[in-house]
Amino acid sequence: MKEAMIDSLKGKKEMPLKQVYNEVNEKLIGKFDGSISWYFTTVKLDLEARNTIERIPSKKSKHIQLNKLKNKRLF
Repeated sequence: MKEAMIDSLKGKKEMPLKQVYNEVNEKLIGKFDGSISWYFTTVKLDLEARNTIERIPSKKSKHIQLNKLKNKRLF
């Protein structure tokens, strides 16, 4: 789940949360035991707590991006 989320965000400035979820869902459907949406939310919150991803507060809909300062090795 974590790798799928990070892969979806790599190379992009920011993405709507719903689009990230849709990409992760497509990558993991049929390959994942359990509720993808539940684990997605849990992993998203964990990645935010670890400063791996960050929310963009100024957007009307929820947007997230990789924390560029922490993840220089990913770019």
